[in-house]
Amino acid sequence: DCKCNKGYTGPNGGAACVACAGGTYKDAIGSATCTNCSEGTYSATTGLTASSDCTDCPTNYWSDAGKTVVGECFEIFFTTAEIGQSMPLAGGTNTLTVTLVININAPAAQSTAFSITGLTGAVASGTVPLSAVSGGNSGEVLFGSTASFSSDTLTLVLDSGQTMAKDTEYIFSFDVVNPSAAQSAPSISIQAVGRISTAQMAMSNPTAATVRSVASGNIPLNVFLPEWNSQSIIQSMPLAGGSNTITVTFQPNVDIVGGSKVSVVGLTGSQTSSTSSLSITNQSLSGIFGTVGVWTQGSGRVVLTVDSAGLTKGSDYVFSFTVQNGATASTAKSPTLWATIEAGSTDAPIAATALTTTDSTLHGVASGTLPFLTLVPAFSTRAVGQSYPAVGGETVITATLSSDLPKDSLFTITGLTGSQTPDSAGLGAPTDLILYSTIGFSAFNNRPVWTQSTGTLVFKAKEDLPMSTTAYVVFFTLKSPSAAQASPDVYMSGTLECGTSDAPMATVTGTKPGAALLGVAGGEDPLLAIVPTFTTRYAVQSTPLAFAANNISVSLVTNINLAHADASVVTISGFVNHLPEAASVTLNDFLIDGNSTYTSEAGPQFHDGANPGTGMWTRDALELTVATGKTLLSNHVYTFWFTVTNPNHILTTPALGFSAAGTALHLSQGATSTNDPLLGTAGWAVPGTTVCPQGYYAPAELGAMANCTKCWRGSYSAAVGTMDISTCTACPANTDSEPGDTVIADCRCNVGYTGAGAYDCAACSPGTYKDTNGSATCVACGRGKYSTDTAAVLEAQCLSCPLYTDAPVGSDEKTDCICNAGYTGADGFQCTECPVGTYKPLNGSAACTLCAIAQYSGAVAATDAATCQDCPAGSSAPEGSDVITDCKCNLGYTSMSDGTVCTACPAGTFKPTTGVGECTACVPGKYSESVAAFSISTCLDCPANTYAPVSSGARTDCTCNAGYIGDDGTACVACPTGSWKAFTGEGVCTACAAGKYSVQPAAVSQSYCQNCAQYADSPEGSSSGDMCICQLGYYGPGTGPCTPCEQGHFCALGQKGACTANSDAPAMSPYQANCTCNAGFTVPVLDGPCETCPANTYKEVSGNQSCSTCPANSVSLHDASASRLYCACSPGYYGDLGGPCTQCPAGSWCSRGQQNACPPFTESAAGSDEQTDCHAMAGYSCASGETCNLCAVDNYCPGGPPPNIFPCPEGEQAPQGMSAESQCVAASGECDDANAEKLFGGACRCRGGFWGDVPAGDPCVVCTAGSYCPGGNVRASCTAHSSSAAGSAFAASCQCDPGYYFDAASQCVECESGKWCFGGAANSCPQNTGSSPGAVSQEGCSPLRGHCAPPGMPYVEGEAGTWCDEFGAVNQCSEGFTSPVGSWSEANCSAIVATPAPAVNKSNTTELSRSAGEACGTGSCTVGFYRQQCADGGECVPCTTPVLSNAVWTSAGVPFDADQCQWECSDGFVQQSAGSCIQGAVNGTAANETAVEEELPNPEEPVVTPIILAAIMAGGAGVVLGSAAGVWYLQRARRLRKVGFISGGGAPAQPITFSIVDDDPPAPEVRNAWSDEADMNPVEAVGAFHAKFRRPVLQNPFLQADGYNKPEQNARDDITVQDFVD
Repeated sequence: DCKCNKGYTGPNGGAACVACAGGTYKDAIGSATCTNCSEGTYSATTGLTASSDCTDCPTNYWSDAGKTVVGECFEIFFTTAEIGQSMPLAGGTNTLTVTLVININAPAAQSTAFSITGLTGAVASGTVPLSAVSGGNSGEVLFGSTASFSSDTLTLVLDSGQTMAKDTEYIFSFDVVNPSAAQSAPSISIQAVGRISTAQMAMSNPTAATVRSVASGNIPLNVFLPEWNSQSIIQSMPLAGGSNTITVTFQPNVDIVGGSKVSVVGLTGSQTSSTSSLSITNQSLSGIFGTVGVWTQGSGRVVLTVDSAGLTKGSDYVFSFTVQNGATASTAKSPTLWATIEAGSTDAPIAATALTTTDSTLHGVASGTLPFLTLVPAFSTRAVGQSYPAVGGETVITATLSSDLPKDSLFTITGLTGSQTPDSAGLGAPTDLILYSTIGFSAFNNRPVWTQSTGTLVFKAKEDLPMSTTAYVVFFTLKSPSAAQASPDVYMSGTLECGTSDAPMATVTGTKPGAALLGVAGGEDPLLAIVPTFTTRYAVQSTPLAFAANNISVSLVTNINLAHADASVVTISGFVNHLPEAASVTLNDFLIDGNSTYTSEAGPQFHDGANPGTGMWTRDALELTVATGKTLLSNHVYTFWFTVTNPNHILTTPALGFSAAGTALHLSQGATSTNDPLLGTAGWAVPGTTVCPQGYYAPAELGAMANCTKCWRGSYSAAVGTMDISTCTACPANTDSEPGDTVIADCRCNVGYTGAGAYDCAACSPGTYKDTNGSATCVACGRGKYSTDTAAVLEAQCLSCPLYTDAPVGSDEKTDCICNAGYTGADGFQCTECPVGTYKPLNGSAACTLCAIAQYSGAVAATDAATCQDCPAGSSAPEGSDVITDCKCNLGYTSMSDGTVCTACPAGTFKPTTGVGECTACVPGKYSESVAAFSISTCLDCPANTYAPVSSGARTDCTCNAGYIGDDGTACVACPTGSWKAFTGEGVCTACAAGKYSVQPAAVSQSYCQNCAQYADSPEGSSSGDMCICQLGYYGPGTGPCTPCEQGHFCALGQKGACTANSDAPAMSPYQANCTCNAGFTVPVLDGPCETCPANTYKEVSGNQSCSTCPANSVSLHDASASRLYCACSPGYYGDLGGPCTQCPAGSWCSRGQQNACPPFTESAAGSDEQTDCHAMAGYSCASGETCNLCAVDNYCPGGPPPNIFPCPEGEQAPQGMSAESQCVAASGECDDANAEKLFGGACRCRGGFWGDVPAGDPCVVCTAGSYCPGGNVRASCTAHSSSAAGSAFAASCQCDPGYYFDAASQCVECESGKWCFGGAANSCPQNTGSSPGAVSQEGCSPLRGHCAPPGMPYVEGEAGTWCDEFGAVNQCSEGFTSPVGSWSEANCSAIVATPAPAVNKSNTTELSRSAGEACGTGSCTVGFYRQQCADGGECVPCTTPVLSNAVWTSAGVPFDADQCQWECSDGFVQQSAGSCIQGAVNGTAANETAVEEELPNPEEPVVTPIILAAIMAGGAGVVLGSAAGVWYLQRARRLRKVGFISGGGAPAQPITFSIVDDDPPAPEVRNAWSDEADMNPVEAVGAFHAKFRRPVLQNPFLQADGYNKPEQNARDDITVQDFVD
């Protein structure tokens, strides 16, 4: 039954059991043999009892089973690790083939995985299928036929149950997509991770070989970019409608295999329909592209398929194809050449490249070789004009033509409508119209065919007439129209003789001279005809009053010149009984268009037959003869005035008229004048109108021409033009006037009354008098006088006031007399003076005022409170006192006699009586801080455990007993556990040194402080063993064991913290500051988490630097922006990503960083960010952001946002495009149809925006949408892909449809890819977007794959850990997954692979080891020593803090600061306040007094214990000191980092703000803050601060410091609950 123990082997019973040998173990009792340690482990120890007792080989090493020493562990490595590729072309599918051989068996049970890294540029989904390779030993099955791909790394995991056998070759392949740009082969490596692991090792490549004509094309991810070495295009026919052979020549820089596609794109505008069998000709290698290609008409694309023979790099290839040109003229196109090279599932592209062109003249067309440049033949010169612009005459029509004119070509001039010349067949009749030419009768047939109704002339070229520098001119005579008309539109066309198929010439509009003729605007335009008339015949007079000299002002304008040579005379008639000074009437201020002279017609334009500048008066008429050598020019305003004398009778119906004779007969026309009031009456400005003036009347019984008579004396008449004596009004009573006076104001007031006269006269009121007649005002009685009489006429009626009284000016009662200041009594009676002890500062009947308490006065009739003098200090007197001895000492004040200065009783005394007497002292044990106390109750008891002497005047005279702490004058409390105090009086408890703790309250000796366990430390003042914590760089309980900190963590105070996301730290890191942030992240608070760069900032490098602000007017598109290129212009600004942003100028709008023009006829303010910010211009209307149309007829459009179109008032009309209501005018009424008008007095025709044949009786109907109507019976359709609003009158009203834009030929063409078109304008898509043809808005621009952005912002590549969907929206990868930059699918997200922490390396238990070049040590030094700065060697050297005699060191210095070493008096000694350690415990001594710089307490606040606070960089402990009711006190003693408070270059320190912050509420809450502005020395910087704040509920508090010169050094420090006491 005796069996071998575990770890021993041998037979049961009797025989000795022997220990298991090294490299073996036995884990059961019995006779079983020992088991070898497993592969990968070893053990030199005998008697092992478990497999776990076997030691693992070092990382990357392995062993066979049963090994005993580490030397038997051998390195694990790949004997073969090769990778090659199949496709070197950019953008193509690439199959990578991997061959692996390892030197041990690697089973899946060992959790082994393999990482292939360095696959730079490769693109693959998160899960990548593995494919079998012939002879590959099922290598893909080994890994479960799949792998994961993230960034540039492929991760392979052995499938369950699989083992990668030692020295066995495994081959597999997987597909990726090559990057889109060329790159050199990257360095690719492999590593095994898990229980079986290897070092990172470079993978080998196959022997370099050429693939797809690329040298070393089999080397993995050696990527070549296919391009064209050259590419060109040329055409054969530049004329519209012709067959056009297109020839393309190109040379690739890479072999192109059969089945690849070559395409030409952009040959738009052809009439050839889409077909899959377009003939391909002229191939340089016959059949290399087959015989046909695929042609797409809309995009102008031809696609060719490469024959199986393929194309060779560096060789030239040519092909041609023929299509039919468009029917209209076209600008040259810019086609591109591109290709897709067959490369598996994803073909390799050759990017679209612009084809080069040859710019040469072809068939007489400049640049005719450019692809799809075509033109339609037309007359380049087509002028037409006439010789006479009036009705009823003969006019010579002249036409000028310029073009190549082959013989027998026909030419047509049409549209010469309105002429009175009848039809002419051109057959030789005497009445035939004759055609003349400047080059003689041989050029054209001189008897053309003329058709009157259409105004058409047809003639033929009789010989070839090539175009020369001189155009061809023909002319013929027509009879002018019989009625006024506008010049009709004239058109010219023809057919060029070209054999069997003539070339049609474009019908073009004839060019009119537009010049004036005989003063008629546009008179040289063909068949324009006017009726001669006065357009202005205006006269106005200066006065209608009888007897008055009257200036007659005249303005006249004629619509045709009036010349002296034609004996032209203008007559103004209709004056009745008006007489000039002489028969020859002077024309004053003669002006032409407002000027005294006219450049070509200087001097007076009229004479009376002999005298320039005059006219001849002939019986009520003025004749004006055009002066010799002068011409009265049309459409110029001639103004002058002349003087006549009005008759002495009235005249109400004048009839003034204008007439003329001479160059053209004018109709006799009545004069026009103004209806504006003259002398207040409309119509009186009409010349000849005569009325009676003011003060006159015309007896009505005398009729319409009655003479004017004056009003009688004592009356007045203000009326003008009156005809009744009753309008002469009598003056009121007591007033009078002169005969002929005109207004009631001429009636003046009598003496004793005042006013403006007439009915305004009133009697003078009491207190005033008036002694003159007229309108003068009444005079007020003087000051100190009064009068009760009404209408007083003498100053003597103003009486004087009684003695010592006064009254204001104009007083009307005796009671207005009131007492003066210093006197009192009833109003209206004599007053008496104020007695001593009183004063009265104001006039009136009020009583005198007593002097105030504590004042006296001996003055009589005093008028000022200043006469009352103050009692001496500390004394008082009753109201109305009149001598100084009435002043007696107040309570709490003392003096030897009354009326002298009294002094306040000092603190510690009181006086309860007034008057003379001494102060009484407070008894011992009490104190009084009150000065001038007057009650014994002010003597207060000292707080518990304190005492004060007699007459104590301050609470601080009460001092604490020994063994307790507290401020003088406050209750004292026992020292808490973790501290001790051996003296009485004010002071602090001394904390147990670091590494010690005490559980004894009120301890009186350092001996109560016990040491922590080995390898642990504690903060000063620790109150239990639980406060012992592991050293920096370790974590665990203070009772042990202390574990080294792993990579990615930081350990201090026994706690282990993980670096926050996007940061890392090396192993053994003691501080969170060792965690540095990735690009796009920063650490605003030292040892705090890495926070994303906030909005509108970025950070491009790793580290704890601050985030940089985006350029002005831009914002960041992501949190944690890692590049300036994530800064995008804000809406309303434009510019490149990361670049400067410019405010959007007026007339445009900016979104997604792109500037876009406002739609036509709209405008916007600067900084606009939406298309809807573009509002209509004046004269246009539309919804905001839409293309505007000209304001519709009979409406006006002031511009701006809707509503922006308003109808004209009822009965008024307006043409298209009006902007103000004032532009609406009353309908003329000259035509029956309200929408018809007469031009130049001609026949009625439809006005612009309407159409119809008015002469034929048709109504004028509104122009339909999609067309425009310039007037008359003309309606023209808009061109293709354009439209207009109903009622349009102009061709410019036709605007391109959305998705189209105006090209150079003003045709609407479809918007190209990469643009969006609206309002006839093409706009580029924003950065990183594209569009399909015909896009109509910026929303039609879709983001490129992998790009995203918020609404209105430019698109950028998505950041790592996200993916952008097809709409540009940002999506986050699932937790635990990440993705590369620019990901476009959730499949791009792959799992994050954790990196294990390295093994801990230490040489002893108290300090981290370091090697050359590494950071110096951070462990604690021996008591009495401190750690030097790293720059000084980082060694432990003796402390330098001053120390007294009979004292010993109690702690080591905090690293890098000599002045923090702690000491205390030796056993049996205490420190005296005077600064020495003496024997015994003596009241008033304090330990460690020199370690703290005291601050004076704020007298208005409870006394607060001063603290020492340092930068939060270096760790340290919190110590709680002091308390008061309802108040928390916190002290933290910390060391200041050397660089904590200064910036580079030694700049002075900035104020530092320290805050207690509660982190638990929804938003951090600052509970208290304080600051210090001391200039701290950067080497020995100790700042003393105190913190007091009302007691809150603190859930998760921390101490925070802000304001350092270097933001990254701002810090926070957690505070534990032990840091607070009540």
